[in-house]
Order: sequence, then structure tokens, then C-alpha cells
Amino acid sequence: MKITSHRILYSMAALLLITTYSCEEFLDKKPLSRYTIPETPEDCQRLLDDYGKMNQGYPPNGEASADNYYLTADLWNGLSNVEDRNMYRWDSQTQHSHLTWLNPYKVVYNANLVLETLAKIPQAQDELRGSALFFRAYGHYQVAQLFCQPYRESSAAVDPGIPLWLNAASDNVSRRGTVQQTYQQIVNDLKEACNLLPADVVVPSRPGRAAAHGLLARIYLFMQRYGEALDEAKRCLEIQGELLDYHELDTNANVPFKRFNKEVIFQSVFSSSPVFGSGVMRVDSNLLRSYAPDDLRRKLFFRSNTDGSARFKGNYDGTTSAAFFNGVAVDEIYLIQAECEARLGDRDGALETLNKLLVTRFGKDKFIPLAALSDVDALRLILTERRKELPFRGLRWSDLRRLNQDEAFAVTLTRDIAGEISVLPPNDLRYVLLIPQQQIHNSGIAQNAR
Repeated sequence: MKITSHRILYSMAALLLITTYSCEEFLDKKPLSRYTIPETPEDCQRLLDDYGKMNQGYPPNGEASADNYYLTADLWNGLSNVEDRNMYRWDSQTQHSHLTWLNPYKVVYNANLVLETLAKIPQAQDELRGSALFFRAYGHYQVAQLFCQPYRESSAAVDPGIPLWLNAASDNVSRRGTVQQTYQQIVNDLKEACNLLPADVVVPSRPGRAAAHGLLARIYLFMQRYGEALDEAKRCLEIQGELLDYHELDTNANVPFKRFNKEVIFQSVFSSSPVFGSGVMRVDSNLLRSYAPDDLRRKLFFRSNTDGSARFKGNYDGTTSAAFFNGVAVDEIYLIQAECEARLGDRDGALETLNKLLVTRFGKDKFIPLAALSDVDALRLILTERRKELPFRGLRWSDLRRLNQDEAFAVTLTRDIAGEISVLPPNDLRYVLLIPQQQIHNSGIAQNAR
């Protein structure tokens, strides 16, 4: 069935998107019917340009489970959703919304539909194929960060992974495979995408070559394959490596960052979460105290509440909503490069990379370059700056999962709700969320251990 104007009505309301290159009009098209089969490259592009499905709605559950914020007892009790209350205190039996699982797999479904369509079209469609491969990897990656074990080289070949949907008919996949298979498929898709995608894209809601290299750098970092992560980070920054000068931004603004600012390599955002509402969340006090007086991130990322606490305002999506940016950005890639250089013994290179980022985060002539007496000290500095630079980006949960594997960086998390203390030790089974019960019922896949 060909997608035609008399079958599918597209919204013609243009959104003014501010891109790295210029102001472009991008049509926010009405989502396509799941029963519509694309037949042309134009059809495929429309599927991939479905911003509401491909770039929005990614699960915030990891960030909501992490330690960048806290809730007062009154605010916790005021949450209307049992899932949100239980997730905050790491209840071992927390039942997650089916959308947490379903939304990323909708991205995978669209990507597979495009790949199958392109296989029937004789002329080369490299950019479309590369985009579809990127989105399939991105959807699988999002699910893997919540519903399977973090990557461990020693056990990845046996740890349960996630279902890999590699064709559009995979709605009822009932096999989970392994963590090794999960990550290898993501890597394979991204490596092929790197060879197909262009260096320049019209708008960063479409993945380009830098996005594929950047996401691959993130995946390799989480796999603790630091040499490969370093190579991919460098390739990404060669294409798109310009940083914002934070001293040029308005620290008093409610929305200090523009959507699609020049650091955004690939645009995506979480679903809105009640716990991240401006009147609900409180930024972790230890995180707030970690910023130096001249560090502009303190005022650009956070705004004071009337009770002396702070809320987050540094959303790279350029809005005040509780749907935060969780895509790929230049600052993250600098930190990946610095961390990998430190882990591979290049302390001087690591500090040079880190300082290149940090000098743009302080007032003019206020930054004093950081130094370290050992490789371990350099690594600790970088990890500290990583948390300070990337709060509420959807990375903290994955960082905890990987860093907890090293006793030197493992942390025990605690929540205090009116004196009732909840504890999450390193490597606890609760670092892998329960698969939504509806998915267990529909597919028969095995539930995660408790």
C-alpha cells in the first residue's frame, strides 16, 4: 500500500527549528498508521521524520532511579502514580508502565519497516538506510540500559539480554538472547550507519555520521572497551566538536539553552515524568556543592526554590518541561575522550581534553586548568566533571551501573522519606528493572531476577 496524500493526512504546521547551521522549517508530521506499508524513499523519510515517535518519549526510569535529585516526604506522598513512588525508593517489585518498554520498540519497528522497504528499492539510499540502522540501535540501546544487566566482559555471553527485533514482523519475539548479543547487534548497526550517513544533516533530529560515531563511543564506554570508545569519540569530534561558550549565555534566564544548539549532535528527549516537575524535584545537595563559585554551570543548570533547594533548568531541549534532553551532545563526547585517555594511561592528553571543555564553562579568565598527580587522580577528576556536566541527561543510571563494577568508584545510594531509609547497594539486582508485566504476558519472555 503506497502512502499517498489521500490516505494519510499530514499536519502542515511547520515548527521553526534552530539548527547548528541555520533556521530550517521541519514538518511535524502526523504519526503514520502501523498498518501503512511504505513503498518509496519519500515514504521512508516520512517514517523516520516522525519526531513524536522517533525522537520523543524515551523512558525516564533510569534517571528517575538515579541520585541527581531527591523528593521531600510531602512531595513523595503527593505523587499520584504508585510506579513513581515505588521507583523512587527502589521497591524490588516496582511495576513499570508498558510504555517504558513499548516506546523504544516503536522506534525499532519503524526502523525495520524502512530497512525492509529499502531492500526492495533498486537505487542506492545510503542515508535512509544509515538513519534506520541508527534508530534501530538507539531503540535497542534505550531498552538495554533498563532491562538487562550492564555489560561485563566476564559474563556478557550468559547474562540475559533483550529481545532483538530485526524485522518488522518481530512483534511477538519471545527470546531474550544474551547481553553480548544485545550489545554486538547495537555495535554492528552503528558501525554500518557510520559508513552510510552524511557528515551534515538538515536538522539534528535526523542522525548524521557524527551521531553514529558519538553513540558508538558511548556504547563502547559502557562496554569498557576504552580504545574503541576513544577512536569513535575522536571521529565524532572531527565532524562536530564546537562547544558553547557558557559565559555568553544568560544565567538568569528560565531557559538558558536553545533547542538544537550547536552542541546537539542528535536530538532526543525523555517522556515527561512527574518527579521531574519544577515544583517537585530537588537537586541533590552534594551535586550542587560540587560546583566552584565561578563555575557558570551552577547558575545555568539550576534555579533556586523558595525553600533554599534547587530545581533543574539546564535542559538542552530548550524548554521548561519535565521532558529532558537525552540525546548525543558535544560535551559528552569530550568527556568520553578524556575518560578513555585517562584509562589508557595518557594523563596529559586526558587533562588537556578535559580543560578544553571546562574553560568554556567558567567566566572569562576565571578558569584555572586542572592538574592531577596520578592517572587515578585524573580519572577521578574526569568522572566528577562528568556528573557535573551531564545531570539529567539520562546517563547517570548507566554510569552507576558500570562504575559500580570497580570498588574504587562504587557508591551506595540512599533515599530518606520521613525517616524511612531505602538503600541501593552497588551491583544490586534492582539495577535491572522488572520488565512490564504486560510484556511478560504478551510474549512469554523470562522476567528479570529478584
